[in-house]
Amino acid sequence: VSPSRSTTAATPTAAAASPAPNWASIAEAAELFRSGACTPTELLQACFDRIDAAEPTLNSFVRRTRAGAAAEAAASTERWKSGAPLSALDGIPALGIGGADAD
Repeated sequence: VSPSRSTTAATPTAAAASPAPNWASIAEAAELFRSGACTPTELLQACFDRIDAAEPTLNSFVRRTRAGAAAEAAASTERWKSGAPLSALDGIPALGIGGADAD
């Protein structure tokens, strides 16, 4: 949910006034990276914090790859800082949903 859109019950009221980067849209996150207001590493940590807060209730993650994600975010942060991101999506965290282990 983006802070520029209307808020819903799923969005914390604080998000409208001072959004955490994990509530930003992809375009907003790219602008945060471009402006230096947030780095891919900071966005990833905000996402981890949100996952950690919700996971005990949701129990929706089977496998986590935090170390790999952190390494990729750090590399992306350096690319943004040097003005050479791979694309506007460079550093945007992604969640893979797969059925490789499903019968």
